[in-house]
Order: sequence, then C-alpha cells, then structure tokens
Amino acid sequence: MWTGLARRCVAKWMLVGLLASACGDAPAVTVEVEGDCTVLYVGDEADAEAPPVFDSVESAPWCVGNNDGTVTADEMPAVVGAYVTYNVNAQGVAVPVDSAGQTLSGGHTWDFREAAGNLAVGVKVVDPEDYWFAPYFPGAGYASPVSLWTPGIFGIFRSEPGRILMLGLASEKPQSEPAHTLLVYDEPLVVYQFPLSLGANWQQTVTFSDAVIQGVKNAGKETYKFVVDGRGTVLLPQFSLENTLRVRLELSQSFVVSQGKPEVRHVQFFYVHECLGEVARLVSLQDPVGVELTEASEFRRLGW
Repeated sequence: MWTGLARRCVAKWMLVGLLASACGDAPAVTVEVEGDCTVLYVGDEADAEAPPVFDSVESAPWCVGNNDGTVTADEMPAVVGAYVTYNVNAQGVAVPVDSAGQTLSGGHTWDFREAAGNLAVGVKVVDPEDYWFAPYFPGAGYASPVSLWTPGIFGIFRSEPGRILMLGLASEKPQSEPAHTLLVYDEPLVVYQFPLSLGANWQQTVTFSDAVIQGVKNAGKETYKFVVDGRGTVLLPQFSLENTLRVRLELSQSFVVSQGKPEVRHVQFFYVHECLGEVARLVSLQDPVGVELTEASEFRRLGW
C-alpha cells in the first residue's frame, strides 16, 4: 500500500504562478503591454511593502511592472478568485526540455513555444476560510493546487512584508474522508523572498510531523535551496517576456514512510515574470545527474 507514496509527496511543492495572474472566469491569460510595462488588473495602486492579497478579482488593483529584471513584492499580488491556465505534460510521461536555453544576439533566451502533447489545465486561487482546514492554518491568506495533476490538494500560503510563506498542505476532501491530506509545517517555508533579482538566494530546512498524506500517516524533513540564477527572455506561444528571472530550486526530501529510499532529490526551475508570477516550470526526474535538465517529469507553461 506504500508504493508511490513518496513519489506523490515529492511532486507536491509549488511556487504559485497564480500569485499574480488571471482575468475573472476566463480560461485564457490576458496581458496588456504598455511600453516596457506588463499590466494586469484594473483598479487602485498596490501596497509595495508586502505581496498584496485581495479578496476578489473585482477588488484587485493594477499590477504594473517596469520590466527591470527585479521582481518586487508589489509586482507579485495574490488575488482570491484569480484563474490561470497552464499547459502541462501528461502525468507519468517524461518530456524533453532545455532548461539552460541559449544565448543569442539579443541576449539569453528560453524557447518554450513547442510542447507536443501538453494538456490545458485551469487552476484557481481560493480562500482558505471556505474550507474545513482553515483552523489548522491561522493567518493564511490564500490557497491553490500544488499540482496540476491533483487539483484537489492545496498549498496554503500567507504573505508577509518581503516574503511569501507556505504553511502546509490540505485536501479539498474533509477529514471525514479516508483519503484526505493534512500537513502543517513546523515552521512556515519561505517560497519567495523579495526582491527577486539575479544572484538572490535563500535556503531553509523544514519538518512536519503527525501528517496525513492521501490517507496515510507520515512525517518528514525537506531542505530547499533557492537561487535566482538566470535572466533573459522566455518565448511562449502567445507572447514573449523579456527580463524574466529563472529561480532554481534544489530540493531534498526524506519521509518516515517512503518507497524504499531514505532521501530523494529533485531540481526544479521556475521562470518568473513581474505581474505574471510563474510563467513556466521544469521539474527533474528523481535524483537527476547535474543541474541543467534535458528531460523533465513536469513541463508547464502559460497557455491553453
């Protein structure tokens, strides 16, 4: 009954592209470019001291990026009700990728225009107070699916001045369901530390105990090492995004209950743009050799 448990857990972590995206209930991502600025949301000006959280799409203000290659807190708002669509490969099907990209005459470029066989999946930012797990995450501001393949399991987040924290995981299924999930980190995990700019880095080891993951009791330890190691242009099917940052995550995980290995390692790349958040992601196969990827267990990008 334990087979595959650790693999499911390994895929759980997510830098939420939904932190700054969406246009009401429409499945497509709408982007307006005014000069060098990427503009989303219509309304008042956002708070620059902490990643702002808004309780509805209708109340969300302007997010105006200056395309300077630095992502500040106010350029990463979170909007409850925001909806975004990604293309992602089928679960369990590894796909060829080029995480390194190439340096051309116009600068460094990552070309994500082609992705054969990808599936369109829409996800939404929700209010934790609407769900059974709210009492376990006091101060949480929003939640969203941690995986496009398992949309019923949410990551729970809170914004603070200068950073975004992940508090744990919980399933849409309530505790009365035998296959529910509830995992609360012993201390919050810093998933974004602002400002994001080339060379920024941070790391943290977090633990969890007395957790339930898809109905199975578990506990574990995870070490996250982040570094913003690239800046360039991401090419997507619908548009190109200059001054996008690449955030590299080296993740080591160990579980009390696993599939037989005491520790597993993954490398993940998150391509982040101001006012859009995560525009693409690459996740390695288990225990990759080296850092750059030519094959990914998950390849997602904005699109439909």
